[in-house]
Amino acid sequence: MLFLFLSLAYTIIGVGITSLFAEPRFSLKKALFILSIFTIILIIFDIVLYILLERDLFMKLYPFTNHLPTLIITGYISKTRGWKLLFQFLSSVLFCFLIQHIGVFMYIISGKKLWGLILGYCIMSFIVLWCFIKYLRPKYLRTINYINKGWLLLCIPLIIYYLAVFFIITDIVGESFLGTVIKPVLTFISAGTYAIIIFLFSSIQKEMESRHNSELFTLQISELNNHINALQSSEEAIRIEKHDLRHRLNTIASLINEGNCEEAFSYIGMAKKKLEEVEPKRWCKDPTLNAMFSVYFNQAQQHQIQIDATLAFPDELPVDSASLSVIFANAIENAIHSCEKLPPEQRKILCKAINYPKLMIKITNPCAEPILMNKEGFPTASMDGLHGIGLQSIRNFCKKNNAICSCFCKEGWFSLEITF
Repeated sequence: MLFLFLSLAYTIIGVGITSLFAEPRFSLKKALFILSIFTIILIIFDIVLYILLERDLFMKLYPFTNHLPTLIITGYISKTRGWKLLFQFLSSVLFCFLIQHIGVFMYIISGKKLWGLILGYCIMSFIVLWCFIKYLRPKYLRTINYINKGWLLLCIPLIIYYLAVFFIITDIVGESFLGTVIKPVLTFISAGTYAIIIFLFSSIQKEMESRHNSELFTLQISELNNHINALQSSEEAIRIEKHDLRHRLNTIASLINEGNCEEAFSYIGMAKKKLEEVEPKRWCKDPTLNAMFSVYFNQAQQHQIQIDATLAFPDELPVDSASLSVIFANAIENAIHSCEKLPPEQRKILCKAINYPKLMIKITNPCAEPILMNKEGFPTASMDGLHGIGLQSIRNFCKKNNAICSCFCKEGWFSLEITF
């Protein structure tokens, strides 16, 4: 019965961790339903198989009766394919063995009491799952889209470990020297190797964030230079219009004196329209923010995106305008990319900033498909590629400046809110 308990616990934890690695291509509700039904069927199948077969045969068949179906069902619900999917599965196997080995050690230390085994499993499951959800999964999901090569190389140490613990050392902890010493040592060595891989993920994530911000700054500088040139051209056009204003006034006065009022009004309207065409749009008082809005709103309009902006900033900003402009640039850039997936008539960005009682910023845009949110209330990191990096940059900025960052997705509209 003890071996059956270990097998069932291993099955439940394994399916759970494997599913946490996966980024579902269905709704979260549907994915959980499929996994729940699959887990129940797998548990019943394990119990029946354990009763019908000898323990050693049951253990030899376990990779084919449990692991293979789990890998298939995970591939069905997950967006990930190929070596990435295998890496996810082998990672969950490693975590399960880590939980199992330490749980069984606590069972042995307790004098082989069942409560010691259950307590060990519960404590280790909580620690591993907490570390996985808190640290590993976010790093993995933010990095997976940027590493397109080398997954076979990352899988090799995990494949060797898998073959060793399932086909070479088949004893369980507490039964023999191989099972009690060698097998856990292999698990801890593999866990150390895995920690190096996670460090690699963390380094890649930081590098991608730095590269994204660097590219964004470069783009902003380029676009701001273009904006400055456009302003200079507008100023020159306005200077010419002012120079010609005296001649226009004389023409209007002449038309009025001759009694041609309708022509005079028509001429005034034409002159007014011409002035509006050369006058640059001013979004706010701060020159840096105004330049940024001009650049990105102009970029949005070039993609046939309607802009609805109401911007009121305090005279003294809570942070420097350069940093704030980067935040707006990231948010508006994400909104533009999201709108590009929609038909032109549905493309719209709502941008609002109020300065009382606090500076509050809200950027809203329609989304082409439902957005999965994590437990922290933010979109799943890897769903949007570089968009995830942009949002991560915004979150880091908010943490640094004690601002509150929130995301909402309701009725096909995504909103990002920042409160200082």
